Amino acid sequence: MAARVERARRLLQDVPTDLISTDGARELGIGCRELRVLGARGELTRLTHGWYALSAPATREELHALRAVAHLRRVREGSALSHQSAAIAHGLPVLDASLDRVWLAVPPPESRRVLKDVVHTDLRVESVRAVAPGTVSPVLAVPAAHAIVGTGLNGGARAFLAAGDAALRLGLVTRGSIEAAVGSARGLRGVGSVRAAVAHLDGRHESVGETLTRFALRLLGVAAEPQVTISGSDWSYRVDFVVDGDLVIEFDGAVKYDGAEGRDALVAEKVREDRIRSAGYRVLRVTWADVMDPRRLAGLVAAARDMG
Repeated sequence: MAARVERARRLLQDVPTDLISTDGARELGIGCRELRVLGARGELTRLTHGWYALSAPATREELHALRAVAHLRRVREGSALSHQSAAIAHGLPVLDASLDRVWLAVPPPESRRVLKDVVHTDLRVESVRAVAPGTVSPVLAVPAAHAIVGTGLNGGARAFLAAGDAALRLGLVTRGSIEAAVGSARGLRGVGSVRAAVAHLDGRHESVGETLTRFALRLLGVAAEPQVTISGSDWSYRVDFVVDGDLVIEFDGAVKYDGAEGRDALVAEKVREDRIRSAGYRVLRVTWADVMDPRRLAGLVAAARDMG
C-alpha cells in the first residue's frame, strides 16, 4: 500500500490543475484508498463527495472557493458561481455571510434547489470568467455587482458594503451597475436592507475596517469625511476620517508591534500621531471591538468631541 500511495503522490504532482475528482484519479491509475491516505496526511484536501484539492487551502475563503469550483463541475454546463461564492472568486471580501454553503446560479430545471452544502439559484444574468483563490483555471461567475448584492442578501448591509466598497475601489463595478443589480433582486428576502445600504457605498475606503467604521458612525448620526490629507511644513499624512473639522478617527486593525520591525512601526505611528496633534487635531483610534459595539463607539466619539 505504501508503494501505491507514493506512486499516487508522484502522479498527482504532475497534474496541471487545482483539484481532481475520483474519476479523474482513476484514469491515472489512482484509487480511492490512496486518495484517502494522502488526504489524511494533509497532502490532499477533501472538498466534497468525489473531489479533492491538490493542496491545503491557506484561508477559509480559499477553501470555500475550491469547494465551489468542485460543485460547479458537478452541475449542468453553463452554471456559474453566485452570491458569496462569486464574490470570493472576484477577489472581494466576504463578511457576515456563511461560507458553509456554496452558491451556484444554475439553469432550469436544476435551479431553486437547496442541498446540504450547496444552493442552486436561478441563472438570470450573463456570467463572466473569474479565477477563484487557490485555483488556476478560470470559472464562470455572475458579474461582480450581482455577487455583491447576493452577498448582501445573505449577510446583510455590512456584508454588502464590505464587498461593494472593495469592488468600487478596484474598479470592478460602478454605483450604477450595483443599483441595477439591486433592482433585479426586487422581491427577494433581504433586498430592503441592501437597497437602503446603497447610499453608504464609497470606494474611497481602503479596508473593510474603514467601511464598517464609517457605516457605524453614520448610523450614530456622525458625519465623517474619509481619506483626508493633513500636512505640516515637512510632512503629509492621509487619515481615515475627519469629524467636525478637527477630530481624526483612525481604524486600528490587527497591527502587531513585536520584534524590531514592530517597535519601529510603533515609533513611526507615535511620530505620525504627534504631528497630527501638533496641527491642531484630536485623534481617536478605534478597533474592531469598538466598531462592532454601537454604544461603545458612541461613548468614545462623545468623549473625544468633549475634549475639544
